[in-house]
Amino acid sequence: MSFILDIIMHQNDIQRLEIFEELIHWGEEEFSQDPPRFSYKSRIHLHKNMDNYYKHSIKDFDDNTIVLTLDLQQLKEFEFCINSIDDGKNGDDMLDFLDVVYTNSDWIYIFMYRDEEYIDNKYIITDTNEFIERISIALNWSSPEGIIVTKVELE
Repeated sequence: MSFILDIIMHQNDIQRLEIFEELIHWGEEEFSQDPPRFSYKSRIHLHKNMDNYYKHSIKDFDDNTIVLTLDLQQLKEFEFCINSIDDGKNGDDMLDFLDVVYTNSDWIYIFMYRDEEYIDNKYIITDTNEFIERISIALNWSSPEGIIVTKVELE
């Protein structure tokens, strides 16, 4: 199954969540990558999604909003872990990341598309366990789902 996971949040949440931009070093200077790349504890890697799609889908989307896309290989490793084809090591990092993202952000959307940007269900989540469970269930190969998971109501 092919999935894409986008995280939409306020830019000022990034540092609070310990998500840092991965800069390129050239001598004494540092440069952003194109597109900018980010990491959480040097274990979870994301890149800035430059598409304008979400501006029309999210009522609170403004200039302070950032869209981060999880690296496909890491999502695939988590998917394999959920479906018991992994030793679980890769799942621990992702579970930690999802817990921190949900717990420490006031306003967040997760869009997880499957097979050419298809969304099956939308969920408004009220706690961390439900948040992680919803994403894990959607990755199950016996009944995969494209989902939107959020703490707030969509337009």
